[in-house]
Amino acid sequence: MLRNSKDFKIIFCMPSHGAKFFSSILCVCLCIAVNAASTKKSGTITAGETWSDTILIAGDVTINAATVTVSSGATIIFGAGLKINVACQNGILDFEGTESRPIIIKGGVNKSIGAYGRLFMRFCRIDSCNIGAASGASESPCMIFEDNIVTNGDVACCWKPGIIRRNYIHDPQSNNQIVLSSAIQGSLINDNIVLGGTWVTGNLGGTISGNVFISREAPAGSTVDKNTHEQMFGVRDSTILERNIFIGKSYGAVMGIGDNNAAHTLVRNNTFDLRASGDAIIFHQTNSKPTGMIVRNNIFMRCGAMNDEGSTTNSIVYTDYNLFASVSTRYKNIKIEGKNVGDEGNDKHSIPTGSSVLLPGDVVVNPEFGYPFPYSDSDMLKGNVTFTEALSAYRSAYSLKTGSSAINAGAPQDSSDLLVSDKKCDMGAIEYTGKPYNQGPSISNIIPAEGATITSADTVLSFDITDPDTVDAASLKVMVNGVDVIGQCKIANITGGKHITYKPISTHSSGTMVTILIKASNKKGNVSINTLSISIKTTSTRYNRAPSPVKSPRLEIINKPGKGFFFNIRAPNKGFYSLQIIDILGKKCWEHNGQNEENSIRTIVWNPINGLKKGTYVAKLHFPGYEFIKIFSSIN
Repeated sequence: MLRNSKDFKIIFCMPSHGAKFFSSILCVCLCIAVNAASTKKSGTITAGETWSDTILIAGDVTINAATVTVSSGATIIFGAGLKINVACQNGILDFEGTESRPIIIKGGVNKSIGAYGRLFMRFCRIDSCNIGAASGASESPCMIFEDNIVTNGDVACCWKPGIIRRNYIHDPQSNNQIVLSSAIQGSLINDNIVLGGTWVTGNLGGTISGNVFISREAPAGSTVDKNTHEQMFGVRDSTILERNIFIGKSYGAVMGIGDNNAAHTLVRNNTFDLRASGDAIIFHQTNSKPTGMIVRNNIFMRCGAMNDEGSTTNSIVYTDYNLFASVSTRYKNIKIEGKNVGDEGNDKHSIPTGSSVLLPGDVVVNPEFGYPFPYSDSDMLKGNVTFTEALSAYRSAYSLKTGSSAINAGAPQDSSDLLVSDKKCDMGAIEYTGKPYNQGPSISNIIPAEGATITSADTVLSFDITDPDTVDAASLKVMVNGVDVIGQCKIANITGGKHITYKPISTHSSGTMVTILIKASNKKGNVSINTLSISIKTTSTRYNRAPSPVKSPRLEIINKPGKGFFFNIRAPNKGFYSLQIIDILGKKCWEHNGQNEENSIRTIVWNPINGLKKGTYVAKLHFPGYEFIKIFSSIN
């Protein structure tokens, strides 16, 4: 274990990648040497503290009547199963990240941050951590949770109102997880992307607007019970639910259940697209009879629309000015006292009318976008795709297409909505402005296509980027397995944009999967992102070609689930070498020593008996006079 900076010494090899590569190696080295500059925390805190730089949570931390502030740019590293808890109602835990200096929270699995007092988190990048505030504090809000990226974790806000906005929250687990839960009346839940879980959200209340709720995708051939049950499981009395997008297969998008039966809820200007499964609004096993829901200006696509399994009169008291596209049934067991279907307030102004039929593609720009979520957690954590870009991509796809019958077809009483600039309310989550929401450049003519298998070592990636508002050449980014290769691409001018080619796809090993992310902006700052995965299956790979002389070590790592890790080592000279695998806390997991011939290739196989926990690791290859470091992830 490294104790201080004097114990950490390494000789850097500078390959042809240049300064950018040197920078990335330096970052990795700093991660390995985390204990050299870290401050350990555990036990009870009773007086105010400010945490900065690297903080190692070595044991459970309890904060009593004190304020602990975490400075921007700090890194918090947890041991497995450890927690930080604000145990006193007068205690405050305040994470003060910024967009340019986010706070990084990582480390062992099953960690948590909780507060009986108040919890503020802004611009944090959080992996494998559950976040919660169950506040006894007299002041509100008990939680402010803004501009964060949360992967493999969930967020809860109980007992007092909270503010939760502009976050990406993803929990892929299937063991009865609720990704976002328990906000009460008075809470503001705005402009988030929430993804996964057995339930995407549970028992929410307050004003819930501008969000994208995405169900977990079921495996091929599976049933809906194997993915997300509901995007919104339990809705508190008098909730305002507006301008949200619900995507993906589930039993129901919005479910009133138990005591949280969605009574008196306003469901206005939402877009529901359940991809041919479930009901958009459903009342299921409520403890008391639901009453008073108002439903207007919504778009229902590829789903059943509304279903009251208890057949309670006036569970919905108003449903009108809605659009139905590829909907199996508009109403199941919905009864409004004194009104028949077709009366004012009961479907009179909804569309289409009569025997007319609308398809999703008749209504919105790109109804096939975004299920499953098209970007990886790694891209979100690293900022390869920003939260704003991901949210804009969904809003662009589900904006109304030119000529859509939903334009200006909303209820007159909503014409004064602040988002309705022309005083004529539309249906659906995205108000029409004359063109799709924040439309970015077109990325087209991509070769090879998504899902293709490369069999030729000469395969070239090529695509076109065009935009009438002019492509911003400085914004172009091509990520191959997380590495930006735009500097290795050839860029040619074409009518309206750029033609991009990139050849070294074939340098990846046969039998591997390559993930490619293409990103571009126009001169107005609107962004487009496209991702694709291709398989490599060539008869001749870089490992059976005659090796060329090298002046520094080379190391390639292949993770084959069930077979272990394959380390392909190319030596700069004859002699002994050492290969070490180190976890992110600096703990050595494995070491191999051997001897290599000059300019030869040697493959070392390591198959841990109990597997290697999913996470980030560092391979450290040492030859006399040389040291080479490479970061990799375990997918076991």
